[in-house]
Amino acid sequence: MFYFKKIIFYFFLFLYISTAQSAEKIVYLDIDQVLNRTISGKKIIDNLENLRKENMKNIKNKQFDLKTKKEKIEKQKNVFSEEEFKSQILSLENEIRGFNEYSKKISIEFDKKKQKELDEFMKFISPIIENYIREKSITIVLNKKNIFIASKEFDITSEIINIIDKNER
Repeated sequence: MFYFKKIIFYFFLFLYISTAQSAEKIVYLDIDQVLNRTISGKKIIDNLENLRKENMKNIKNKQFDLKTKKEKIEKQKNVFSEEEFKSQILSLENEIRGFNEYSKKISIEFDKKKQKELDEFMKFISPIIENYIREKSITIVLNKKNIFIASKEFDITSEIINIIDKNER
C-alpha cells in the first residue's frame, strides 16, 4: 500500500512539473518576411537594389571599355612597332588590374552598406519586438529559419509587420 501511494505521488508530481513547464509561451518570427513586407524594409531593399544595379552598370561599362581597347590594340598590332605594342599591352594589363581592384572595392563597399542598413533596421525593430514580447508575456521568440516545423498559431510575423508599419508613420 505504501508503494502504491508513493507511485501515485510521483505520478502526480511528474504531471504537475510537465504542466508547469509547458506554461511558457514560445513563438516564432520570420525576419526575412518582416524585412520584405514592412515599409521601412522595402525602402532598404529598394535602395540596395538600385545601388547594386548602378554598380553593375558601372562595372559593365568599364568592362566594355577595356574590351574595346583590347580589340583596338589587337587590330593595330601590325601598325605599331613591337616595342610600342608591348607598351600598349602593358598599359592595358595595368588598366585591367585597376578594374579588378575597382570591382572588389565596389563589392566590399556594397556589402558594408548592406550590413549597415540591415543593422539599422534591426536596431529599429528590436525595441518594437521587445515591447510586443512584454505585452503578450512571451518567453522566447525563435527565428523561423531555425524551426523545422511548427503550428501557424505560434507565428507572430504578420502582427509584428503591422506594428512596425504603424510605428514607421
